[in-house]
Amino acid sequence: MTAQTQVFYFNQRQWVVLFNPALPTLRYEKVYAKTLTISRGVDNILEFAFINQNQKPVDISGVDITARILNADGTQILLQKTCTPVFPITGITTLQLSAEDIIGINQQYCYYSLEIPVGTFNYPVFVNSDGGARGQILIVDSVLPSFVDSSVITIPSHQPPYGNSQPYNPEVQPPYETSPVTYYSSIYSTADSASTSTQTYMTNFTGNTQWQGSVMDDFSFYYNIGNVATYTAANSTVGFNIDGYHPYVRLMITNVGTPPANTQTGILSGDITQILAR
Repeated sequence: MTAQTQVFYFNQRQWVVLFNPALPTLRYEKVYAKTLTISRGVDNILEFAFINQNQKPVDISGVDITARILNADGTQILLQKTCTPVFPITGITTLQLSAEDIIGINQQYCYYSLEIPVGTFNYPVFVNSDGGARGQILIVDSVLPSFVDSSVITIPSHQPPYGNSQPYNPEVQPPYETSPVTYYSSIYSTADSASTSTQTYMTNFTGNTQWQGSVMDDFSFYYNIGNVATYTAANSTVGFNIDGYHPYVRLMITNVGTPPANTQTGILSGDITQILAR
């Protein structure tokens, strides 16, 4: 028998109370407001149903309802947007959030509030007992992976390739370094990840690069990963994915070139300026 998994697609609906002073003093309040959830990286719809203290739907036709998402201590508005009516006669409206709306909001617990204009006044909407006008909302990374900041792999001080811009003087020994200059980046721990993405920033770089891996943090034993990459006057950002289990990695950099002739003033002084990994 084929394994089956039930999945559900539905709008999160929250009942909210809009107090109508024209009605009898019969009191009705929401006892509590359930926590709503917003998933980062995808579009979200939150649905609100407006009722009065008699538990009857409120006609919100032609009314612009403002929804706000506040940070945990209520000191900052993270997002503010006008709700979109769905069935306004029966009091149903939605807060429609695109992935771009919440891309700049980190995973966290927040509050939401609703504001509705009535005549010349703006009134809050009550979501729970004791006149609570704020409900809880949770922003999560449930659909897509969490964003991970890149780490900087440092580059030690080194001699650039033939970077001397002075004219060649045969009486000055040595006028140029004629052998390749090899140096290594700092060692980066992959935290046992099966895949590591890197970016190498080059400025007029001529030379070879080779990623290396090791199971030892001191690189007393190491091995090459992938092939040697050769560049000539490269001004670019080069990406490289390190697949597989490599606890520690580093980049070997070999600057190569040809010393200038007697009348020349120097050639490529390119270099690798930054390396990022995550």
